Amino acid sequence: MNMNKKIIVFLQVLLCSIISSCVKDEIPTTGSIVGVVKDYSTSETLQGCLVTLTPGGLSTSTGTDGRYEFSNISPETYSLEFSKDGYEAEKKSVVVNAGKMMSVDVMMKKKDSRLSLSSDLLNFGDLEVLKDLIITSENNMSIALKPNADWIKVTPSTGIASKTGLKVSVLVDRTGLTIGDYSSSIVITSQLGIQEVPVQMSISPSSSPEVKIVSGFYEISETSFKIDGFIVATGGSQITSYGHCWSEKNNPTIDDVKTNLGSTREVGKYTSMVSNLTRGNTYFVRAYAINKNGVGYSDVISITMPQIKAPTVETESATDISENHATLNGRIVDNGGGDVTECGFYWGESKDTPYKLKLSATENSFNSTISSLKEGTIYYFKAYAANSKGESIGDVLSFKTNKSGGQEEPYVTTMEAKNISYYSATLVGSVTNNGVEIKEYGFLVGENPYQVKTYKVGSSNMNGTYTMELNYLEKGKKYVYAAYVITSGNKEIIGDFVSFQTESLNAKISRIKYTCTTSEGPPPNRRKILTYDLYAEVDLQGHTIKDCGFIFGYEYMSEDRITLTHPSSSIDIFQCTPSGNTFSLTTTRSEIDPLGGCADVRTYVVLDDNEVLYSEVVYVYGGFKYDKSY
Repeated sequence: MNMNKKIIVFLQVLLCSIISSCVKDEIPTTGSIVGVVKDYSTSETLQGCLVTLTPGGLSTSTGTDGRYEFSNISPETYSLEFSKDGYEAEKKSVVVNAGKMMSVDVMMKKKDSRLSLSSDLLNFGDLEVLKDLIITSENNMSIALKPNADWIKVTPSTGIASKTGLKVSVLVDRTGLTIGDYSSSIVITSQLGIQEVPVQMSISPSSSPEVKIVSGFYEISETSFKIDGFIVATGGSQITSYGHCWSEKNNPTIDDVKTNLGSTREVGKYTSMVSNLTRGNTYFVRAYAINKNGVGYSDVISITMPQIKAPTVETESATDISENHATLNGRIVDNGGGDVTECGFYWGESKDTPYKLKLSATENSFNSTISSLKEGTIYYFKAYAANSKGESIGDVLSFKTNKSGGQEEPYVTTMEAKNISYYSATLVGSVTNNGVEIKEYGFLVGENPYQVKTYKVGSSNMNGTYTMELNYLEKGKKYVYAAYVITSGNKEIIGDFVSFQTESLNAKISRIKYTCTTSEGPPPNRRKILTYDLYAEVDLQGHTIKDCGFIFGYEYMSEDRITLTHPSSSIDIFQCTPSGNTFSLTTTRSEIDPLGGCADVRTYVVLDDNEVLYSEVVYVYGGFKYDKSY
C-alpha cells in the first residue's frame, strides 16, 4: 500500500471515530410486551387468539406459535384481554418500564360444555305463580324436563336447546296447600347428563311485606352511595312501592327521603342509588316495601359520608443508584378519604421532569427502577398519586448516577422548606452518600448566602432525607438555607441555596365610604352631619379574629398614641363583630364635634394567638353632600 492510500485509510478511520463519539446516548422512553397463549388442559399453543391492550386500544392475534407482541409502548400500567371462541376470556395486568420487555404468558380454559340456564334458582316467593326458564346450548341438543313435585308444572316438557335458547314456562299451584315454605326441583335430562334447577315457593298469611338489607354501602362518593335490599316476602299481595328510606335521625320512615322502585310481585334483591347527600353528615338507612296491608321495614344501618380530598404523597430518596439505573421511591401518606386510582413518578434530566412513569396503586409505598441512564448525570424526580378528587405531587428530589471506574462523592440536595409560619419553618435536605461515610450533616441558614449560621442536625452516617424545625424567626422576613454534609475525610459538600419567607399578616382598610347631609331645619339649628360607612378586610392566613374594630382620633396622632394600650380622651374605640375575615361599622358625627366631624381612622385586629395588628391611619374629613370611596 502506497503512502497516499495509507493516509486516506487513516483519515476514514479517524472520521468514523469522530462521528461515533459525537452521537448522543439516548434514554429509551418506550417498552414492549410479549407472550405466548396456550390451552390450559393440553398446553398446546393457541392460534387466532385476540389480544387487546388498554389503554391505547391496540389489538393483535396470536400466530401459529401462539405468540403475540406489542412494541414501542409508553411506560404505564396496562390491561391485556385475551378472547377466543370456545374459551373463557382472560385478563392480565402488567407494568411497562422504559427500555424493558415484559413477558406475559396465558393459559386459557375451554368453556363449560354443560347446558346454560337463565337462572340457577326459581324462587316464587309467596305471590308469584309463573316464571320463565331459558335453556341454551352451544350445539342443538334434545332435552326432557320433569318436575319433582306435584305443585310444579312445566311447558313444554321436551324440546331442543340451541344457541338461541329454549323457553320453558314454570308454573306453581298453591291450591290445597297449607301455610309454610316449599322446596323441590326440576330435573333436566340431556346427552350431557342430568342437571337440576331448585324451585322454592311459600304460602304465608296476609301481612305487610318482609324486607331486609343484604349488603353494606358500596360505590361510595362524598355525596352518594349504592345499597341493596331484599324482599323476603310480599305478604300475600302485590307490593305497590319499595326501595330505601333515609334520614339524619334514627329510624327513618317513608315520610323521609326515599327511593321508589315501583311495584312488584317478586321476591329477591334490589338496588337503590342514593344521592344529593352532604359530605361529612351521618345518615340512617333502611329498606322498605308497601302492600295493601301496610309497610315493612328492615333493620337500620348508618353511614357517615366521606370528605374526599386529593391524596397526600411524599417523594422519597432514590436507592440502588449505579452508572445507568436507579430505583425511585414514593409513599402515599393519606389517600384523602378516597381510593387512590394511580400513582407513579415524573422524572427527567431537568426539574420540569418531562417523563411520566405510571404505576398501579396497590400499596402505600411504591417504587420503580429506571434504566438506560447516563453515568455521572443528575436526574430529577417527584412522586405523584391521584384519586377521584385529583392528582397530588410530592417534592422534587434529585440523584446523580455513578461514574464508571471510580467511587462518586456524596450528592447533596436542598429541598423546599415546609410548614412555614410567622416564626418557624421546616428545613428539608437530602443526601445520596454513594457509599462514602458521612460524619456530620445539617443546614446553613442566613439572610444571604454569605452570612450563614451552621445548624448541625446529626453526626451519624446519613443516606436519604432529613429535616430540622427552625424556630424564633422574624415575621415576614426572607431567609436562605442550604443542606450540607461532612465526610469522614473532612470534606464539606454543600447543596444549592434555597429561599423562603415567613408569613406576614397586615390589616388594612380596603374601602372607606362616607357621606355628608344637612338637616331640614332653618338656621341656627342647621348643622352638617357626617356619616361614616367603614369596611375592613384582613388576610388571615390560617388565623381567626378574636377581637376587632375601628379607632377614631380627633387630633394629630403619632404611632404610639392610637393604640389599644394607650388610649386618650381624644380617642374613640368601636368594637365590631367579625364575619369571617371582614368587619364593618356605620356611625355619625356632627360639625360641633372636634374639628367639625373630621377624624383619623384605623382598624385594629386581635388574632387567636393574641397578636394585635393595626392598619395605617386614614384621614376622613367632612363636607356638604360629599361621597368618596377608597
